[in-house]
Amino acid sequence: MRDILYTVAYDDAQELVLAVNAVKGQRYHCPECKGEMIPRRSVEQKKGAKRPHYAHKVKSPNCEPESVLHFGFKRLLSQRIQRHLDNKEPLPIKWRCGACDREHEGNLLKKAARVEEELSLGPCRPDIVLSTNADSPVWALEVVVTHAPEEQALTYYRQQRIALARFDLKSDTDLEKATAPVLVPDHVDQCVNPRCPKCQRFQNNVVLWIIEGGCWKCGCVMPIAVVEGGESRGGTYAGPEQFTDAELQLARSKGCLIKDMYSRTQRRSYPANTCKECGAFAGEFHMFTQYIAPAGRGELKYEKIDVGHYCEHCDTEAMLNADWAGDSLDEEEDSEPIESAPRPYERREPEIPEWQKTKEGFCIRCRTPIVRNRYKPLCGECFYPEKVREDMNLDPPANRQFCLRCGEYHPTTRWKPFCLPCFHIAGARR
Repeated sequence: MRDILYTVAYDDAQELVLAVNAVKGQRYHCPECKGEMIPRRSVEQKKGAKRPHYAHKVKSPNCEPESVLHFGFKRLLSQRIQRHLDNKEPLPIKWRCGACDREHEGNLLKKAARVEEELSLGPCRPDIVLSTNADSPVWALEVVVTHAPEEQALTYYRQQRIALARFDLKSDTDLEKATAPVLVPDHVDQCVNPRCPKCQRFQNNVVLWIIEGGCWKCGCVMPIAVVEGGESRGGTYAGPEQFTDAELQLARSKGCLIKDMYSRTQRRSYPANTCKECGAFAGEFHMFTQYIAPAGRGELKYEKIDVGHYCEHCDTEAMLNADWAGDSLDEEEDSEPIESAPRPYERREPEIPEWQKTKEGFCIRCRTPIVRNRYKPLCGECFYPEKVREDMNLDPPANRQFCLRCGEYHPTTRWKPFCLPCFHIAGARR
């Protein structure tokens, strides 16, 4: 953390003055310990020079710059909010939402009519509270220098539907956050999306993607429609099969051709993005790798349209409950009483297919009767010597060469085990 300096002090008129605006010769005192303070500023603003700040004439041992920073930020922001309320001016605020992962902006004072500091709200006392005319708190502003709000306070804010904005201060230069044209808190527990009627959490956006892809078969331009929703649709991204009627109508109005196509892989028909030129369709299996991922990397142009909302928490919970119920049913179906006595072992003779039983022949080296097989023309005793001869590039003796089918003398190898007449009869087919 950067060194924190004393950068705010009160003047004789009890106005909070920043060190950068301090006038030499005037008297200032500390907001925390009320001791006299002296403004200091380097004549030459060079590298290593300290920023404009105040210094205690006689420092109190219990006065810390963190406390002054916290008080100064809280008072500056509170006074600014009060001025905007008096003049009926909006106060813009912008934040990155943790619920839907989008950037929101709006008017901090849209519902507020009064601002108060250190107002007790149940088990907590936020630094700044914005309330309506009916004394209903709508915003709680917390200034964090060393200690973040406790979990008990965060739970209370959520239960009472009070939006929380937290400003994290790590240096005295962070005072600029209170005077910036647009307030940018470090954390905001608020979303512009509606709440789920079941669990009261903020819902996520259902987004329809229109991707300018290309047909995998003919290469022509082929608009692809994909919806980004919850797990109840079968995954984070789903094809036209999971579209609602309104989403199908919107996708078709954007130029997408969606038809019922038959997939030989899945052996069923389902709505799919189809090429207008050649009639080929983009299946579900390659949807992510060929279109969604390249669009996310910026390789393909796309348009995103908000078409609704869904609750990620309830959606995931429903899927987990469905999986749990399915597992329980499977266990009940598979459960069988265990037999006390072991089953007797039954030795089974190897089964020879019918097409082999009728094709008895001879080993091509020793004429031992064997079940004829074009790819195994040797008996067990002749196989190894034959393999050795092949490795040494040696031919077997002429009197040790027989046809696999008729057993007559004939030049044979493992790859040509038949005589010419038998080859046409039995060797032409595997």
